[in-house]
Amino acid sequence: MELNNNINNSDIIKLPRSITHLEFYDEKASLNLDKLNIPETIKHLKFGSSIKLSGEFGKESSSSSSSSSSSSSSSSSSSSSSILSSFKNLINNNKNQHRTQNNLTFEKEDIKPFNNLKSLKLENTFLLKNPNYFPKQLKHLSLQFGKGEITKDFKISKGMIPENLESLTINMEYNSPTIYIPPTVKKFQVELGYFFFNSEILKFLPPSITILNIIRTPKQNLEPFKKNVAESLRKLVVVQDFNHYPAYLNSDLKSLTTLDLRYCTNYCNGFNISKFPKTLTNLKLPNRLILDDSNSAGFPPSLTRLFGSPSHFSLKFQDNSKLINATVTSNSDHVDFTNFYKKFTNIQSLTLFQLNFPNNTYISTLQILSETLTNLEIIDCSFNSDELKTLYFLKSLKSLRINGLTTGSILKDFKDISPFPDSLIILDLEYTNRELKMKTEEIRILDSKGQVRIAPYIPLVLSNEILPPLLKVLILRGDIRPNIKLPFNSNSLDHIFLHCALPLQGEFASDPSSHHLIRHFNNTADEHPYNHVISKIYNNLRKIIIKQ
Repeated sequence: MELNNNINNSDIIKLPRSITHLEFYDEKASLNLDKLNIPETIKHLKFGSSIKLSGEFGKESSSSSSSSSSSSSSSSSSSSSSILSSFKNLINNNKNQHRTQNNLTFEKEDIKPFNNLKSLKLENTFLLKNPNYFPKQLKHLSLQFGKGEITKDFKISKGMIPENLESLTINMEYNSPTIYIPPTVKKFQVELGYFFFNSEILKFLPPSITILNIIRTPKQNLEPFKKNVAESLRKLVVVQDFNHYPAYLNSDLKSLTTLDLRYCTNYCNGFNISKFPKTLTNLKLPNRLILDDSNSAGFPPSLTRLFGSPSHFSLKFQDNSKLINATVTSNSDHVDFTNFYKKFTNIQSLTLFQLNFPNNTYISTLQILSETLTNLEIIDCSFNSDELKTLYFLKSLKSLRINGLTTGSILKDFKDISPFPDSLIILDLEYTNRELKMKTEEIRILDSKGQVRIAPYIPLVLSNEILPPLLKVLILRGDIRPNIKLPFNSNSLDHIFLHCALPLQGEFASDPSSHHLIRHFNNTADEHPYNHVISKIYNNLRKIIIKQ
């Protein structure tokens, strides 16, 4: 829910209990944080790009607080700040406090306007200059400052941020070679985009760090981490332009289980897979990275998840049977994938991403995994309908997510019989085609021989006949109109999630039997911030319903 001009605290208090997200947007609006009273049901609070923040909390009387007057001058800052919170309730400002003529004081030191706040995102420096607003129990802090909000000599020093943080994220132009990171921080993340940061600050990482995400590194290569930091790391994510072997991958990473390099570019090709830490269980690689497995036993025997190209999967593995989760992306290297499923017979979750060569057997040989495969995602791939008939024989499949091209290939040939296995519980269909020509109503499709041809666009039919009998959740997304035949089988179907952009509202609005099933969502609630291929809704439903 969004609130703009004429913000009234009484209106906020009266919000329905079903509202969990609240955003403020208006150039003319201002908020006094001392007077802000938020219902306990609000979990996420965001201030828009020009909301002006102010407040007097924590100041001494005017006769003894001359040093703090400079802090309050920043209260008119017009930069945005967003507060993402996980809390039960914020205090009633009429309790445990009394007002004097010139300022606000509190009877109890630990009573603050954001007393129960757990997670906070700031896009201006108001609270850094007024640290009394930080609650002692704040666990997660994200600082995102644009150019002009801070000076080149800005640095985070002790006393500016809470001491009991568990995670700290910075997204700003950070030039200082020093930084203060509380000794309790377990996760440190640098989200830079096009900003610059001084890599010297990594020398100030405390040994409590177990998760380190560096979303954009400086142009120079990262140096090895301090030994006590490297030994404590469990997860490392690096997005870097590197031309040499990454020196930070060394023997000090004795506890590392997750290594994510998939967004790295300008790769140092040819380094040996024996250099990867022996403790890895989850490895994500750039699809064009060339690895060498000569004089090596292969990928670590502990590896259970791998994200990479077909060439990566063709390398040596010390224990093929341990791999249960695979994401195969971009077969531009033309590696033969015929024996993939014979090599990895215990795969439970498989994602095929940007595989566009129909002659390969990515789908037609899937039946080999019919006893183990429970989740399948086909994203930005091109397969013909003959290959896709194999889906019906995946008798253990519980969840399936397919993109527009694959959805079209399936539904244009299956109208009266389900192409999906009876075991399916969650089905995610995307109705879109990037080649759709609105004026001529023509569309590009794959024929049975795998050849692309132009055909008239006919709305794809979705009916009770093709839905699996045990289906509990149906997710529909995209931007073209399918042909929906209602009602759906309400005996098994518990939820229908509709993307806001999908032009289906009329069909469901005219069918009262479906009203109680429908939930709406948008990209903000669904997309991963760095990987738009990932669906948060789909993955969360799998965890809740299928326990995966």
